[in-house]
Amino acid sequence: MTEEKDLNEINEKEMPFLDHLEELRWRLIYSIIAVVTGAIVVFFFSKEVLDILIRPYQKVGNQPKLIYLEPAGGFMIYMEVAFFGGLIASLPFVFYQLWKFIAPGLYRRERKYILAIIIISTISFIIGMVFAYLIIIPFSLKFLLLGFQTDTLAPNLAINKYLSYVLSMIFVAGLVFELPLISFFLAKLGLISAKFLREKRRYGIVIILTLAAILTPPDVASQMLLAVPMMVLYEISIWVVSMTVRAKQRKEEGEAESEKPKPPSETPPVASNSTSEKTNDIQKDVTSTVPASPEQTSSDQEITNTYLGGMATEKTADVKNSLAFYQNLDESELIQRIKQVKLAYGHQLVLLGHHYQQDAVINLVDFEGDSFKLAQIAAEQEQAKFIVFAGVKFMAESARILGRNDQMVLHPDPGAGCPLADFADLGQVEAAWKILVDIFGSEKIIPLTYVNSTSEIKAFCGKNRGAVCTSSNAHLAFHWGFTQAERIFFFPDENLGQNTATKLNLPENQIRIWDPNQENGGLIREEIEQTRLFLWKGHCHVHTAFTIKQVISMRQQYPDAKIIVHPECRKEVVDLADANGSTEFIIQYVKRARKGQTIIIGTEINLVQRLAQRYPNKTIIPLASYACPDMSKINLQNLCWTLENLGKVNIVTLPDSIIEPAKLALDRMLQISHREILRKK
Repeated sequence: MTEEKDLNEINEKEMPFLDHLEELRWRLIYSIIAVVTGAIVVFFFSKEVLDILIRPYQKVGNQPKLIYLEPAGGFMIYMEVAFFGGLIASLPFVFYQLWKFIAPGLYRRERKYILAIIIISTISFIIGMVFAYLIIIPFSLKFLLLGFQTDTLAPNLAINKYLSYVLSMIFVAGLVFELPLISFFLAKLGLISAKFLREKRRYGIVIILTLAAILTPPDVASQMLLAVPMMVLYEISIWVVSMTVRAKQRKEEGEAESEKPKPPSETPPVASNSTSEKTNDIQKDVTSTVPASPEQTSSDQEITNTYLGGMATEKTADVKNSLAFYQNLDESELIQRIKQVKLAYGHQLVLLGHHYQQDAVINLVDFEGDSFKLAQIAAEQEQAKFIVFAGVKFMAESARILGRNDQMVLHPDPGAGCPLADFADLGQVEAAWKILVDIFGSEKIIPLTYVNSTSEIKAFCGKNRGAVCTSSNAHLAFHWGFTQAERIFFFPDENLGQNTATKLNLPENQIRIWDPNQENGGLIREEIEQTRLFLWKGHCHVHTAFTIKQVISMRQQYPDAKIIVHPECRKEVVDLADANGSTEFIIQYVKRARKGQTIIIGTEINLVQRLAQRYPNKTIIPLASYACPDMSKINLQNLCWTLENLGKVNIVTLPDSIIEPAKLALDRMLQISHREILRKK
């Protein structure tokens, strides 16, 4: 798939945080050099540039000359003009450096727009400057200088004050005219939609008026001269975002259609584990029909009735509506439509929601839980033919791996990935594994992977005698691993690995991080030979955001509180907490706590807020407020689109070459947990 290739490309270039800072430092240095070079060149023409900047003042009327009030004032004015001119002259290069900094986080197909982006951003900035110079500045000067002048009151401006006013207005207007371009980027990232901008228009107007008041002189005329263009640009941004989202959805739909298996024309299409032989089992059992909503035409209803459970005839091959259609529906209608689909399919449709999902989605799911628990629940639903997983990509893939052959798994947004899972790239893992096997032999080391990993990594572990683990049974998996081999290679979360090793009292000198971006993982031969636990360098961006400082601060504010964190947090944070455990552990801890207990929780904010709502007789406080951006990509819009197009869009498919060994690794985990249950009995 194109998207998977792009993600792999990004992952290959994944940099640690400090490397990002280093990259930013050099981009800033290059930009500063360009600005200084431009300023030196402009300095030789600073008199001509200054004459242009003073011209609006001269056109106001019989005004005295601008003055400077200190000996070096004139020189400093020319320096200021030179710097500003250098900044404007170097804008294309500065925009290029900004683009180069963010480009590694974009897909290859998006990077091809670099030239167009640089040109558009530069032109937009220049248009804003010209607008300020020709309209805002002359009008505001006439209003301010002539509107209040009397026989006893006359303006006598210092050149530095005038120049500061003119340059700030020009620069601000240039930035304001970048609004449509900024909106385009935010829409590409999925952070805003046209519906969002329309619904928040009144707040946008308030913000625009506030900014105009801050950025302009304290007069209504100047403020409105800046505010009105900003309002127009806001409306243009809505149109830009709408076009961007529609183009993105058309492309995604085209890619999804091209990636669907192509069965013979007389055989209705279906997505299953890997082959189309399982079509008939699902098609025979699905007999319900989805009722028409008020917006559906009779043609739409006919398509819905004949396309049950994703089994379409040639007549119903097209997807009903685009995602953009659903983004323009209000929340109440989306909820109603989702409930209609659930009612129509009954037990043949199961909707799963991870704990980190937003409330609007969780309120509609049939089961709520962590990733592995939900995958197990899906496989246990005997009547379920369709499993819709509201979570991130690896969770939906786990449900596909554990699901039955007669079940279809769907994921509302295939772009909702997991940065933690993406840290472990299969190619890098295989290269590292070869190095260690060459040193120790394949019988002396065993791979283990956290369930928060790609299906390819799970399959790799399955092929090499390894297993999967969750945050709740990682200590059991580690104990099992050390009974199978002398050493363990754990993917992809170094923090969970470190915290689990601490729980097992494994000596720190036998634990080392394997950095795939360095030769031999950044280790020398002696260090490798001393290591019993290799931890792949990777982390959860949400849980590593929690800090020691936050824990200490909460201790001071709430001395009687209990602090509970997820084991994906850094070791030093976990060590300071009163307890740590999986999402299920955290939920049970809160449930069993006494009334009136204050509990501070370090995990994703949606779960913390939901626990606070469910247990009002206890005080639940977030250690800090961090949301998972990928979880947030699942929303009512793409959920409704997926449900009303069951079997047509967002189908999770995996080849047998991945499913079989990945399932083997998952089954080993179940066996490990089952042994522990029997031991306790």
